[in-house]
Formats: sequence, C-alpha cells, structure tokens
Amino acid sequence: MRRIALLLLLYYFSFGMASGQVKQDTDKMRLIVKSDRKKFPNDHPFIVIEFKNISNNTIRLAEFDDYPGSCLDVLFFTSIIVHNEKGRFVAIKQGPGKIDIIEYPSRTTYIEVSKGKSCRRIINLNDYLRHGKSKLEPGLYRINVNYVNWYGGECIKGAFHSSELLLRVEK
Repeated sequence: MRRIALLLLLYYFSFGMASGQVKQDTDKMRLIVKSDRKKFPNDHPFIVIEFKNISNNTIRLAEFDDYPGSCLDVLFFTSIIVHNEKGRFVAIKQGPGKIDIIEYPSRTTYIEVSKGKSCRRIINLNDYLRHGKSKLEPGLYRINVNYVNWYGGECIKGAFHSSELLLRVEK
C-alpha cells in the first residue's frame, strides 16, 4: 500500500507540476465547436472550430506549418474527439505528443487574433475516421475539441476545451 501511495506521489510531482508551472491564459481565449446545421449527410459532416479572443489584447496561436504530415485545416495543437451513441471513439485527430516537437525541429509560425476577433477552421470529420471507415455511419455523435499548448514564445499557453456539440448524421 505504501508503495502505491509513493508511486502516485511521484506521478503527481512528475507530470502534474510540469503543466502547473505554466500560467494558463484561459481568461483570454474561448474555444468553440459549432455547426450551422444539426443534421448532415454522412459524406459531408462539417464542423467549425473557432478560437475566439476574449481578452483586451491581440493573442497569438502557435503553429508548426512545416511539420511532416501537418494538416492546414486544423491547428497543430488541436485535438478533435468524436464519440458515437454507444460512447465509442469513431474519429480522432490527436494533438502532438512531446516527442513530436522534440524530434522535429520545426519552424514556429503564429496566427494573430485581434481583440474580439476569431480564427476559424472548417473541418470535415470524415478526414479523421478510424477503423478504415470512409464515412460516418448514420446516428448521433458527440464532438469535443481541445487546444493544449505549452510551447512557443509570446503566444497563448494553456489547455482550452470546447463545450460538447451534438451532431446527427443521416444517410
């Protein structure tokens, strides 16, 4: 029992402290996932990801535009998670791991978002399907988006999570 408690403490101080040492700017940006429709045909399930500046100053979002396999429609540090009605992951665009940034010395660029303005990306969820699927099956889906960044100079840092979007896909 003591050994488990010690391991838990080591885990907390190893991982919890690292992210806790960086001030989070969650009062400066709001991450929104939305759609202009609640129902889509299964070959075009589109969502909009919006990075809204709610601060009094311009904010900068870090981007790595020359990372191998980077996708221009979604910012590098953004992850998208889609669950079906049964709670199974059906589409995932993962954000990078630490090793991705360390192994590839990428050129950092920044997207500037003025006070009260937004940066938007339109996403086709079919681009991130799992299990060899080419289209989402008809049904109800829950979509969550996260932007987590602790890297880059003079840019917004922290963990930003959208509210959940419910989307129905039809045949």
